[in-house]
Amino acid sequence: MQQRVYAVVVARNGERFLPRTVDGIQANSGGLAGVVTVDGSSTDSSASLLALLNPSDALSVSAHASFAESVAVALFALEGESISDDDLIWLLHDDSAPEPGALDALTLAFELGPSVGIAGP
Repeated sequence: MQQRVYAVVVARNGERFLPRTVDGIQANSGGLAGVVTVDGSSTDSSASLLALLNPSDALSVSAHASFAESVAVALFALEGESISDDDLIWLLHDDSAPEPGALDALTLAFELGPSVGIAGP
């Protein structure tokens, strides 16, 4: 089975950073099986910026939710995608603007190292 990669993007009042992050994710999107966005009850334009990545399935959490809690909500939403143990989850915060090729570099770490369980910048 081919490894699939799902991006989880969490934001809370991140309109200052999100445009670069959205651009970076879109520059890496060729290898993505899907994107799940989670908005922490933002009072700025974060929700509309996240909609550029996933217009139909944006999730919302309390403004007090931690990053980990937001990721848990996204992973629960991904359960319907038949994710396998071989699939990868790419975690990004609103201020985590990836460079072009970042996703390729991360997935290469898994291809070259069968014992690798987590990779990051």
